[in-house]
Amino acid sequence: MAFDITAGNNFVITTTNRKEIKSQNFEKSVKDGITLYILNSVDQILPSATRERIDFLPHYDTLVKSGMYEYYASEGQTPLPFAFAELIDNSLSATANNKGIRNIQVRLLFDESQGKSAVAVIDNGRGMTSKQLNNWAVYRLSKFTRTDDDIESDHSGYVRPPMVPRSLNSDISYFGVGGKQAVFFIGQSTRMITKPAESQDVHELMLSKDDFEKKEKNKEAIYSGFIRNRKATDSMHITSEDERFLHSLIVEEKDKESFTAVIITGVQQAHVQYLKNYFHLWTRQLAHIYHYYIHGPKGNDMTATKEVGPFNNIDIEISMFEKGKVPKIVNLREIKDDMQTLFINTAADCFEFKAHVEGEGVVEGVIRYHPFLYDKETYPEDVSCTFNTVEDDEEDCYSVDKGARGKRPIFECFWNGRLIPYTTVEDFEFCAPPKKRGLVALECYNRISGVLFTNDKFQVSTNKLTFMDLELKLKDKNTLFTRVVNGQEQRMKIDREFAMWLKECHEKYDKQIKFSCYKGTITRSDLPSKRMQSPWALYAGIEWDGKTFKAGDLVKTIKTMPIIYGRIVRFLLYGDHEGDVYSTGGEVQVAVEPQALYDEVKTIPISKLDRTVAVSVIKKYIEDEMARLPDKLSVTWPEGDALTANESRQAGMPIGALRIEILNKKGETMQKLPGTSHGGSKKLLVELKVIWQSSGGDKEIVSHISQHGGKWPYWFKKMENINKLGNYTLKLQVVLNESNADTYAGRSLPSRIFKFTVTEGKPYKFTVGLLDPPFRIAVPFNIPLDLQDEFGHSTQPTSVIKPIVEASGLDLHYEAFVAKGTSFIIKGVTARGSVTTCQGKNFTLKVILPGLKEDSQTLKIRLLPGPPRELRIKPDSNKVVIENGTTFPFQAEVLDEAGNITAQPKLVVHCKFLGAPNLPVYTVDCSNTGTGILTGPVIHVQNIKKDQTLKARIEISVNWTPRVNREHLIQGLLPDVKVPCSIKDIRYCQVSYQDDHISLESAFTVKPQPDEPRLLKCSLKGLSTVQMGEELQGEIHATLSDRHGNQIQTLTSSCVGLLGVAGEGLDKSKLKVTWQENTQNMVVRGIKFVPGATGQKELCFAWRDFVDYVRIHLTAGPPTQISILEWGNSEESLSVVNGKTIDKPLVVQLCDAWGNPSPEPMIKVVLLKESGLKLSPTPQLQKTDENGRASFGVFQIFAARGEYTIQAKAVVNKSAVDGPVIKLNVVPDPDKPVSLHVDYNKNAAFVAGGFLTEFAVSVVSEDGSAMKNIKPADLTMRMWRGQRPSSNPTILNCNKARDGDREGYFYFRDKMLPERTGVHTIQFVYSQDKTVLCGEQITFHVVPGEPVKLMPEEQPATPTVSNVRAVTHRTLVKSLCLKVMDEYNNPTGEDICGKLVVTIKSATEDESEVPQFQGKLSSLEFELNQGSSVISNLVLAENCPGRDSTEYMLIFEPTISKPVKRNPLPPYILSFMFYNDFKKQQQMTTLTKEKDQLSLSIIAYRSLFDTTNQLISEMKCQAHEATAKEAHLRNELQKQKINIAEVSTIQGIDTVLKQMKLERDRILKLPRRTCSLSNYTRNSADVLGKIAHLAMIEDDEVARVISWHMASDMDCVVTLTTDAARRIFDESQGRQQVLPLDSIYRKNLPDAKRPLPHMRNGKCHFKPEGNPIFVRELLIFSENVEQCHTVFGMLLGDTIILDDLKAANQYRKEVVKITHCPTLLTRDGDRIRSNGKFGGLQNKAPQIDKLRGLVFGAPLPKAYHTLNSQIDLIQQYRSALIKLNNVNQELDLQLKYLGSPEMTLKHKELNEQENQLKQIEQQLGMTPTRATSDNSPKALALDLSDGQAPSKKMRREIAKKTYSAEEWVSIPLKKSQQPPSGSGMDTNGSTLSRKRKA
Repeated sequence: MAFDITAGNNFVITTTNRKEIKSQNFEKSVKDGITLYILNSVDQILPSATRERIDFLPHYDTLVKSGMYEYYASEGQTPLPFAFAELIDNSLSATANNKGIRNIQVRLLFDESQGKSAVAVIDNGRGMTSKQLNNWAVYRLSKFTRTDDDIESDHSGYVRPPMVPRSLNSDISYFGVGGKQAVFFIGQSTRMITKPAESQDVHELMLSKDDFEKKEKNKEAIYSGFIRNRKATDSMHITSEDERFLHSLIVEEKDKESFTAVIITGVQQAHVQYLKNYFHLWTRQLAHIYHYYIHGPKGNDMTATKEVGPFNNIDIEISMFEKGKVPKIVNLREIKDDMQTLFINTAADCFEFKAHVEGEGVVEGVIRYHPFLYDKETYPEDVSCTFNTVEDDEEDCYSVDKGARGKRPIFECFWNGRLIPYTTVEDFEFCAPPKKRGLVALECYNRISGVLFTNDKFQVSTNKLTFMDLELKLKDKNTLFTRVVNGQEQRMKIDREFAMWLKECHEKYDKQIKFSCYKGTITRSDLPSKRMQSPWALYAGIEWDGKTFKAGDLVKTIKTMPIIYGRIVRFLLYGDHEGDVYSTGGEVQVAVEPQALYDEVKTIPISKLDRTVAVSVIKKYIEDEMARLPDKLSVTWPEGDALTANESRQAGMPIGALRIEILNKKGETMQKLPGTSHGGSKKLLVELKVIWQSSGGDKEIVSHISQHGGKWPYWFKKMENINKLGNYTLKLQVVLNESNADTYAGRSLPSRIFKFTVTEGKPYKFTVGLLDPPFRIAVPFNIPLDLQDEFGHSTQPTSVIKPIVEASGLDLHYEAFVAKGTSFIIKGVTARGSVTTCQGKNFTLKVILPGLKEDSQTLKIRLLPGPPRELRIKPDSNKVVIENGTTFPFQAEVLDEAGNITAQPKLVVHCKFLGAPNLPVYTVDCSNTGTGILTGPVIHVQNIKKDQTLKARIEISVNWTPRVNREHLIQGLLPDVKVPCSIKDIRYCQVSYQDDHISLESAFTVKPQPDEPRLLKCSLKGLSTVQMGEELQGEIHATLSDRHGNQIQTLTSSCVGLLGVAGEGLDKSKLKVTWQENTQNMVVRGIKFVPGATGQKELCFAWRDFVDYVRIHLTAGPPTQISILEWGNSEESLSVVNGKTIDKPLVVQLCDAWGNPSPEPMIKVVLLKESGLKLSPTPQLQKTDENGRASFGVFQIFAARGEYTIQAKAVVNKSAVDGPVIKLNVVPDPDKPVSLHVDYNKNAAFVAGGFLTEFAVSVVSEDGSAMKNIKPADLTMRMWRGQRPSSNPTILNCNKARDGDREGYFYFRDKMLPERTGVHTIQFVYSQDKTVLCGEQITFHVVPGEPVKLMPEEQPATPTVSNVRAVTHRTLVKSLCLKVMDEYNNPTGEDICGKLVVTIKSATEDESEVPQFQGKLSSLEFELNQGSSVISNLVLAENCPGRDSTEYMLIFEPTISKPVKRNPLPPYILSFMFYNDFKKQQQMTTLTKEKDQLSLSIIAYRSLFDTTNQLISEMKCQAHEATAKEAHLRNELQKQKINIAEVSTIQGIDTVLKQMKLERDRILKLPRRTCSLSNYTRNSADVLGKIAHLAMIEDDEVARVISWHMASDMDCVVTLTTDAARRIFDESQGRQQVLPLDSIYRKNLPDAKRPLPHMRNGKCHFKPEGNPIFVRELLIFSENVEQCHTVFGMLLGDTIILDDLKAANQYRKEVVKITHCPTLLTRDGDRIRSNGKFGGLQNKAPQIDKLRGLVFGAPLPKAYHTLNSQIDLIQQYRSALIKLNNVNQELDLQLKYLGSPEMTLKHKELNEQENQLKQIEQQLGMTPTRATSDNSPKALALDLSDGQAPSKKMRREIAKKTYSAEEWVSIPLKKSQQPPSGSGMDTNGSTLSRKRKA
């Protein structure tokens, strides 16, 4: 009933592994101390957790192999990823038999809200039973150890796995060491949680360093503990707040069949920081280690398809969780930049092989080739590789540059598919670079990488970091190498196979030379081998080794006989190629230069081109050769009439006789080709041609050839027949005598060209143009005249001409003589005279222009009578008597102004009789004759009784009026009838009269007829759009109508001659006017425009005086050219700064042949550039928009200094259209740092412990000048030991500047040298924002100082000897090397030679019994050579004298023989103890060793305490300084009126800063006055810029008047030197005005302290009005203040500005009474010059908008600068506050640490050890230990001699890491108190060896 089991209850007894205990297995399964379960059934779930007691004493291998390996020999790498790899190895082995996905998770739990930092490694493997978990805890219990039946391994029944590709068998965890080492390296404790596959229970084991220490302190069994067996998801036992995260991990156990989780807590803070900061780096290393487990035997070939299989079902997932951040999760399969992935995907081909070693060892090898592609090596670079740099400590060592691979070995080594990181194999004999030149270049051997895959027959270290015997076995002579092809081994000579493979790779894959500009493929018949004759691809250029060669470039050959100088014709590449390709070689055809001497083409290999020769050298050689050939022509004009280039000459002006000489480059005249080899008989002739560029093409009008004569070398007579207008070219050409060829050997012979223009001469005569008939009396007409020169060319008068017009019988007058171009018109000519008939009369008209040689012209005109002016009636008497009932005829005549009878259509004369009723009306038509008889019916007056007087009213009746008047009707007058306006409107009129007595009726028809022509109407039939250069497809109809729009029907075809067509740009060459009879229209066809502006064109049509207009839309012609918008098409170079963005976008416009924009959409446009020019972003192909434009946007330019070209090209209708070539003058950026320049004394000596020489460092910009705006804090000096870069160098800042320091240089002075000798390196680093520039590494040797002492290399232990017979016990020194050293213990004195005398002295003054050396000698001599002496076998004589238990001293005294004058060195003293008793000697020997160890420990303690005290002292000083600085800045903030309460915390400061920055940005965006004048690009530090940009003015009115006053100077560029000004002058071809400051006479500059002129001798002579002030004082300069004062002082002088003109006048009036008055300006815009003149437009400033942006800019508001100042001050205060908090926090921590129990314990241990040492010394009878001397082994405890005094942080880290509570300081004490039972001391004890090695 002890277990409360009642009768009848069924139960079972099981082990914790749920194995039922039965009688059959009782003895085997039940042992003492075992834990058993009493359960209802075997598979019962545990109701609560249980504890199982276990023991895990280390296996005996712990003692046997514990010293064999050191797990973390990091070899310069952080070992943390390899510790993780040990845990992943266990997971891989555990999941080896998984059917599905093998999931391994590494979780980094760094969320402080869930507990302290922890690491969890979780897998879904088979899990472990409690016994297997017990075995895991046993150190070095590997799976091969099977010595006891009670040991159950998780690898029980181990069978070696079968062979698989690359040995990927997951059999990589069986030593029983790595897991334990890993977890305790990562953290302080581990919790193992596991569940086997067929169990309900979860087993949990906790191992903790704290638990071990607690058990050791309580004298408990250290290696014993409990396994907690519990049910899944039960986390009741987790109570610590530091492990809250375990609850969520345990919850995940639900539904897991099996798993293992390794939970590591107490993770070291340094590890946490590394894992956070370098997440990508260490995950990349893990991906590298398990690359082939993750990706399969072929690796991560990203070009191949991925197949699911047994080799790629492993998921290793790394996740990191931090508080407040998104978790970082990465699957190692997703990493694409681990080294193996890079090796596989950059390789072009592979070479596989196998190596069979003795036994069963098999190595699979793969060598990959990484070709050179285009312009770089493709061998991947590993930034974390330890082989990139090599530190050579030996002077005799030298390194060879290994190209792509660098100094890295070829092969990485994998064991069972897993990387062994610290073992590499340099090479094998078959793949090593040959000593003699082989089939390929040596650099090809450096383009290979390799991998070796071994099986488990090769030994590796227990932590799998190194192979033990791999390279030794592989390089054994019995090792057999075979090549593997398609998976099959082939036995062949592997060295030959590898060489052929490498040669094939080089030829097939390396692309070192780029062939560009493909020109076609040819067959070369010049080659003897027909196989090689075709195909050969032609190219016009190559890029080779960073240099470009193009067809036409000058080149020189090397290694050819003879050396060839020539010009590239083309490049040849064998093979079927098209387009740009890369290859390793080819051939080039070179035309030998000079061609005039060598008319041949050579074909040579491209490799024979000299890549280093300068083009100037080649040109010099060619020029020397060409100096003998004809070079130029000398032309003189002996008889005058000289012709100058581009001259304009009047027609007929003679060209004088020419005297010509042919000169060579030496200036010598010549008549024939030089040298017999060139055909000395070939004479030279000179050919003269005059070519006229007429509209029909070039015409040769003069051609002569001159031979060499006697009087002059070559002569041509005067030419007087050049009289046609246009452009001419006079060409003088040297030709050969026989062939008249103007070239010789492909080179043009000298020529001289004169271009000139022949223009019109002076007026000589004139012609009369077509007149516009008919001519009528008193009607003005015009006479057009054309002035001509002697040759009939239209010209203009040279003086005022008054024409004379005369004709016999006529009186002529004219209004004006008007000029229109070369045409002249005598306007308003009126003639008056007698014309006898209406048909007119002929007159001879004479026009005279006085002053011309042919001054008169006559012409015939027919003069008609003028318009009707007067009606003359005959008889002309006022009274005529007629008889009643008779008719009376009147003679009617219509006269003009001159009294001539005239006629015109519809001229009808009416005569109305008044005075009686029913009188007739007489009419007569005078339309044809102008005269007629006016008669009609008889005149009958009824009821006449006496003479009746009648009135006859005679008038010309023209129009009816539509007015109706009732009174007229009563009077018997018919109403007016209005004739219709349209001829189609015919009206019938009926007139009736009826009264009481009579009824009358009449009718008539009014049929309108068209009136006289009054309107011209033109209409366009067809399209109204025409392209430039094309004819209008439509036609224009011109119709004449009267004023009412009725078309005139009486016109004939002759009227077309009167129709004139005019318009801007109208081309009348194709214009045709025809007559259409059926429509009575004039039709105009052939409308075409001359090239010009596009848009709406208005054509004017004129017929007589009638005008009408038609608008036609003229569009651009088809695109034939490209123009550049914004940038312009100027031939001048556009200056751009390297790395800067061009302000304006590049927009191209398609244009027709005449430059008009062509709106062609969707035309593809590309931008071509030179190869040396880089544009960012890279310009892409663009398509034009609906306006024919394409924009490439703005570019960032990158190029070396020089001129480059870009060109836009378009394709229109399959034809290329080239744009203008834009020249870009790329200038270096003066504000871009590119390098560091260091000046120092290269001959200076660097003595240990001394001072460095002075270093002057400048930051060099792109233009090569030293930058002057560098902050000293951005420049640092880094110094480290050795040549290999250090991760923790000493960082030094520059010193403050001194008087006399060069501007732009920063000086590093008085910097301490390291105290240790050897190679050291200095590197200067400039760091500013994201820019980091590293200077060249300066390597120097720190040499030892003066010899001051004699010291051993290592401090020997105190000898303890006796005088017994055994030599061993009499040996004082077995071997001791003494060296001469300086004060810092550096070996020195290599020039010191002599002897070393060794004697023995007593430590006391008693010298009675002093031991002797063997042979009864009291002294021995040893050779001292080159500053060192080796003492060996120093033995006492047997039975020599000596006092028992006495301390003696070995005196090693040097005697120097050379150098002679060397000061003596003090001896080295080594104390030893002498005993007569052997047993006592043995005891004392033990005490002596203990004493030496205690001495070392005490020295370490003292160093620790000294360092700690010094650190606290420094931290207190820093805290005081930080407090003072914070208080000072707080006071400054109060002065700036900033609320201190708002900035008392960091959060408050950040809030205020954010608000201030937003306000500052708002102010910055406010509109301000700016200068729109483009500034000059500052491509040099000597260029300040344009004057308009050097100054700013705050007030708008002041800015307006000063800008206007200085308008002529605003565009001037100011430079510091005349050289810079001259350079700008030359670049702009003299168009840019410049002002060098070094050319200003400074004594004339105004004195800045001079008062205004109304102040004299400190007194004010009058009280001025208008607020006068010097103008220069209103200018604001943002930079170069001193230079700007000079510039504006010179330009403005003492100019003064006042408020208005009244104040200025008054001011000047008073000033001139006492002194000279300078120029005065007013704020209203007026100016009074210094001479007193004012008024007028030239002295009145226009409005600011009329200055077109040529105005000084406005400065930023004062509020902006105030905010800037406040922001800067607050940021300083923020930094000071953070520093104060940090310093106080660190000081508190350090003070707490100083008073901690650990430090108290150390003080206690020090006192105990000092007392113990004193007791031991008393037992030994030695003199008590003195203070630490120079000879003490102080460097073993703390070596601070490798640089400057350590920084605070460095000392604190040393103190914490080196002297922690469990370190070796306390080990000697522990060893003296405890016997060495077990290996518990080994963990701490190993630390001593590591620190000593360090």
